[in-house]
Amino acid sequence: MLPTRSSPAVAALVSLPALAETASVPGVSTANFVQGLIGLVFVIALLIFAAWMMKRLGSAAAFGNTAGMRIVSGLAVGPRERILLLEVGETWVIVGVTAGQMRTLHTMPRGELPDTDGNAGGAPFASWLQRFTDRQKNAP
Repeated sequence: MLPTRSSPAVAALVSLPALAETASVPGVSTANFVQGLIGLVFVIALLIFAAWMMKRLGSAAAFGNTAGMRIVSGLAVGPRERILLLEVGETWVIVGVTAGQMRTLHTMPRGELPDTDGNAGGAPFASWLQRFTDRQKNAP
């Protein structure tokens, strides 16, 4: 059975376009716009302040105190492999570093590195490490 003109369903459908014309599209008020703009300026200022503080404090304050340890020298032995000579207090630690791990290769009392005058490549650590490994091989 088809609805007639007097049924409530037809009356509701007929009145929908009239309701759409009277309803206004909601917009952003000036107060909401200003509040959002102030929030955005505050967040940007906070980011700039944090970057300035990181620069001012330096990397030691950001990543912990590194006063007790320093890298004395390093040698690349491959595209992703390095050997580092670290000074920790009065001890030297030779560390092998790869992309996935770090390993202690040797520890010894702190010493002096030789001058770079006698080195062919100008790498004091490379010649020192070569002499050290030769001395370890010849030791009983």
